Amino acid sequence: MNELRINLLQYDIQWHDIEANHAKIQKLCEDMPSCHLLVLPEMFNTGFSMEPHLFENSAAQSGRRLLIELSEKYQSAVCGSLITFDDGRYYNRLYFLTPEGEEYTYDKKHLFSLAGEEKVYSPGIERILIEYRGWKICPMICYDLRFPVWSRQRPGAYYDLLLYVANWPHRRSHAWRSLLPARAIENMAYVAGVNRVGYDAKGVYHSGDSAVYDVLGQILHVAEEGREEVVSAAVRMDELVQVRESLGFLKDADRFEVY
Repeated sequence: MNELRINLLQYDIQWHDIEANHAKIQKLCEDMPSCHLLVLPEMFNTGFSMEPHLFENSAAQSGRRLLIELSEKYQSAVCGSLITFDDGRYYNRLYFLTPEGEEYTYDKKHLFSLAGEEKVYSPGIERILIEYRGWKICPMICYDLRFPVWSRQRPGAYYDLLLYVANWPHRRSHAWRSLLPARAIENMAYVAGVNRVGYDAKGVYHSGDSAVYDVLGQILHVAEEGREEVVSAAVRMDELVQVRESLGFLKDADRFEVY
């Protein structure tokens, strides 16, 4: 329980091709190191699509089945986001499944207006904390990274690991590479961010830059730019506790409420 091994799957998502993406994910997993948590990118089986009506719930249903299969096969928790149709609305929904059969979901709070995401998807209203193997994990999606208040530690509800799944373009990769360690530093938590690589249907290039950062914002492992690969890193609870207790920055943080 002290150590949590994380694998981030960085790959080129084939546009709107669910079967091809599932096959690629399965292939990447074949030779990956053993892990406790496997993390897939945002909209991992379709790409970041503004045409959810093409899928209704097929992307979510088939993607969820894949997550269950991977979780059972590798005895690991698995997460990633999928286009989801629920009660007449579309959501960019993250699914987190454990090998024990537990399931958690988080709907993306901050919708990317530059791409018109808010015109076709509904925003989430709550962030969640997941307890898994003695760790408290806070999952988020892509654009959420730009809004530090949403991820800020809250007294009585501290998390240990902050996760971001993304389709973050290379032309703004400096922000991705800067904000991930910033979230780790200000929240005194491990941060893991997984991003896709390759070109999407609009010719936008994604360089990946998937990485895991420690409690002080230092890189534990970072992916090679543009390469399909599995990023593996181990995070340790004893090191997190030692840093938090010795420095004590969280007790001096501002108190606030989010409405």
